[in-house]
Amino acid sequence: MLWEVQSQNWAIEAILQAFSRLIVALLFAEIIVITQQVNSEH
Repeated sequence: MLWEVQSQNWAIEAILQAFSRLIVALLFAEIIVITQQVNSEH
């Protein structure tokens, strides 16, 4: 029983880590796109 809960928590933690990395990557890509747009306007 306890092992099941621990493995579930580990899975949730892994999913959250992957999700946060994805969000960071998306933000980074967005910043690059915005920077390129601003640079092309000048």
